[in-house]
Amino acid sequence: MTEWRCPSCATAAGAPSLYPPGPDVYCATCGRPLDAQERLATAVSELVRQLPRIGAPSANDETYGVPEAAKLFHTTPDSVYAMHSRGQLPETIGPGRRLVWRKSDLLECSAKRVSSPGRRTRR
Repeated sequence: MTEWRCPSCATAAGAPSLYPPGPDVYCATCGRPLDAQERLATAVSELVRQLPRIGAPSANDETYGVPEAAKLFHTTPDSVYAMHSRGQLPETIGPGRRLVWRKSDLLECSAKRVSSPGRRTRR
């Protein structure tokens, strides 16, 4: 790990002030720890850097509710609720009771579903 200097020590040494590598670091020169606000900012920036690695969804992903899912699956909203209760749909996103899915998850689920055979005519 590289040595980190607080902004005042970096300025005194004539070096550029760099962001700390993590929330639990101390200045290599004066030994000052990060204050609470600096620790929070560093922890948040560390989490943001990890988002692409952990495959977190983008905030701009298109979402579908029950009516849109019903149109996608060519069925009724009541059938979507039934499919959800039987575990035939992907996990919903977000907290609360509303059923909201990422469009990409529903499209993937739609591709996996086996379509029913064509209607047979009676003779």
